[in-house]
Amino acid sequence: MKNMKRKLGTFALTMTGIGSILGSGWLFGAWKAAKISGGAAIFSWVLGMIVILFIALPYSELGAMIPEAGGMVKYTQYSHGDFVGFIAAWANWIAIVSVIPVEAIASIQYMSSWPWEWASWSKNLVDNGMLTSKGLAAASLLIIIYFFLNYWTVSLFAKVNSLITIFKIIIPGLTIGALLFVGFHGENFTSHQD
Repeated sequence: MKNMKRKLGTFALTMTGIGSILGSGWLFGAWKAAKISGGAAIFSWVLGMIVILFIALPYSELGAMIPEAGGMVKYTQYSHGDFVGFIAAWANWIAIVSVIPVEAIASIQYMSSWPWEWASWSKNLVDNGMLTSKGLAAASLLIIIYFFLNYWTVSLFAKVNSLITIFKIIIPGLTIGALLFVGFHGENFTSHQD
């Protein structure tokens, strides 16, 4: 690992980790969870955080103990052998490669709900939750943009990703704070089924 170029600092790496955790589903997930379980969705998010901690803490400990490139794959290889490490490497690669198209589709779905007049062109990109042919073309263009953003330079990726992640933290935080201040009602946490 001594000969690897390290261009990302602590802040950029932290924002990359947080941005990966929040992903593109931070709005869709909250909306669907609230739609299904109402106020109890908050408890599912807390439970999810606890479960993720049980996954993340061992990885952080292993990363400190075995600081090698390809950590997730190497840990599996060391603990379960070459074949399982190979399978883990492929599973990890498929998961990482699928991120760019998923983010492009999520971006198009978000764009189609923009309320501004100047964004009226985005209304016909999604129909009944599915991308239209124009939506597929726009998603393909975004895939190319996202690819080159990641390919050209790590520092450009880190700057753009840090800005997006800060947005992902500040906007929901302000929204939660405003909603709690304006309309907190404890009775929303009880069932009102007849």
